[in-house]
Amino acid sequence: MSVNSFGCLDSMFGIYTDTISHYDQPTINLLPASGLVCPNDSVQLSCQGSSIIDWFGPTGAISSGTNIIYSNLPGFYYCLQTVDTGCILFSNTVELMQYSSPTLIASPPSVCLTDSTTISVLSSPGSNINWLPPLSGIGTTQVVSAGIYFCDVIVCGDTSNLSITINSYPQPAAPQITIAPPNLISTIAQSYQWLLNGIPIGLANQQIYTPTQPGTYTVMITDSNGCTAISDQVLITSIDEYQIATSLSIHPNPVNSYIQIVSSDANINLQKANFTLYDMQGQKINLTKPDFKNRIDVSYIANGVYFLEVKSGNNIATLKVVIINQE
Repeated sequence: MSVNSFGCLDSMFGIYTDTISHYDQPTINLLPASGLVCPNDSVQLSCQGSSIIDWFGPTGAISSGTNIIYSNLPGFYYCLQTVDTGCILFSNTVELMQYSSPTLIASPPSVCLTDSTTISVLSSPGSNINWLPPLSGIGTTQVVSAGIYFCDVIVCGDTSNLSITINSYPQPAAPQITIAPPNLISTIAQSYQWLLNGIPIGLANQQIYTPTQPGTYTVMITDSNGCTAISDQVLITSIDEYQIATSLSIHPNPVNSYIQIVSSDANINLQKANFTLYDMQGQKINLTKPDFKNRIDVSYIANGVYFLEVKSGNNIATLKVVIINQE
């Protein structure tokens, strides 16, 4: 609308119409739909649309110009359509996969006596899986214990009869804990984890552990096969009560033939004390009473490192002993 110099009004109306064309994205379909390249066979790829087609695969451009191609080369494929307006349309990307013989794997491959493992079928896409007794079902995985297991896998028209044997390892013997104030010592194992009141203690993964607070201590060991065992509980009621070990000493140490025990605490009566010797595996070796000089005969014991446990009344202490009887 406008107004001229004489004050007259004028107006003009008009309508403009245009058509906007829309093209759908081209889509690639596979036959078989899994895209699996079976032995001595190929996969059909069809790009829907009636315009000029350009194909691209894992090696680059493919000379074709047709809507349908066949390929036995694994990799990614897509097509381009050039429509009459000059627009270029990109299709979806599809993957062709190479056939591989099916197999069974177990993780872990062997189990401890009371544990289990997972068996998985490794096979090409589109495989039909049939687990045989004592198992059943068509899933790709099974949780099992030790034994022999079977599975039939059908792919590319062929049936593979698969089997796998799961071996078991015995559980290690439960570790023994020796109290050697201020330390707790486990029998020898591949690895260790100390626990306080049933809860793992951070960084407590050595054969020897020094308690820092009262409580119930155990140690879980792992052997070379990865199997575990846990010790009986050891109750520590007070950290201070184990300081009596500082009042006892052995002379000489290393010892030869006789252990000579010296006590600076009058409350410890060595003549009435009980003595037990443990080797590094926690095996107990009974000893005789000390003689009037507080000496204990160890002449019959093999060379090695031992722990001498001394019990006198309510007092208990453990001392490290090195025996060298034979050269």
